[in-house]
Amino acid sequence: MRTRDRDGDHHGHHRAGEWGVPGCSAGPDPAVAAALARLHSALDALTALSLSALSEEDVARVVDATTRASARTAAVVGRVAAEADRRRIGKPPATATPWRGGHGGRG
Repeated sequence: MRTRDRDGDHHGHHRAGEWGVPGCSAGPDPAVAAALARLHSALDALTALSLSALSEEDVARVVDATTRASARTAAVVGRVAAEADRRRIGKPPATATPWRGGHGGRG
């Protein structure tokens, strides 16, 4: 039986277009699961803020912090994507079209 976690992910099964290792049904490492849960919890808390009720100073703090977090997130994505590429892990393309070089596909 497939189960879903709080993000709607099927444990042991990957949704179309989702990163995963084909044939792998192992659950995440506990450290990975905990870090991702904290990330989602923080994003949920920020999303739930009533922005109109915040002071100007708090709006500025949220803009500053989320801008910095966005840059840090981009760095983590780059690092993890590079590791996935090194291991040849990735999403299969929705439609596989062979690349034919720099001639617009004409030769």
